[in-house]
Amino acid sequence: MNPKSPSSFEMERTGDMPAQEQATFTGETLVVVATEQVYAQRLSETIFEHGVPTPVFVP
Repeated sequence: MNPKSPSSFEMERTGDMPAQEQATFTGETLVVVATEQVYAQRLSETIFEHGVPTPVFVP
């Protein structure tokens, strides 16, 4: 591993896209979790089931 290169896994939250999560794998793929996916996950976990709220998703 080259010590001058950044770590193999970097998480960052950009200023121009504050609601998106980005994970970078050096030399591989850029994985982006879209805002819609995050909101859909939160919504699916906060819907009431039989009058009892389910756990809230916290990224």
